[in-house]
Amino acid sequence: MPQNELLIICQLFHPELVSTGQTMTELAEALSAKGVDVEVWCGQPTINRDLGRLASQTSHAGIRIRRLRGTRFPKLNTPGRVVNQLTFAGSVLTNMVLRRPRRPLLVLTNPPFIAPICALNRLL
Repeated sequence: MPQNELLIICQLFHPELVSTGQTMTELAEALSAKGVDVEVWCGQPTINRDLGRLASQTSHAGIRIRRLRGTRFPKLNTPGRVVNQLTFAGSVLTNMVLRRPRRPLLVLTNPPFIAPICALNRLL
């Protein structure tokens, strides 16, 4: 397996530039600039709702972005945020099973259910 590939799984990513989304976007941009083939699985924007629904597959700064399905309730609404996290985690699980990615993973534990899903997928 080539060492210059990386799959980042996190719920928030460009253009959702708040804390987690901004940090992961900057990391992916820096790695891509160094020649790493970066792919990101993330959700649709939930904070900047003015963006509307973005395309399910896009790119940014040489990074391939796959936006997984999930709900888009306002993040400041606790029940909505939990539903968003659960639906995103379900989409991650579905994509891990169907796509069986083999590149190294960087999994952000936001939502907290994603890391065990990815770990179990690697064991199977």
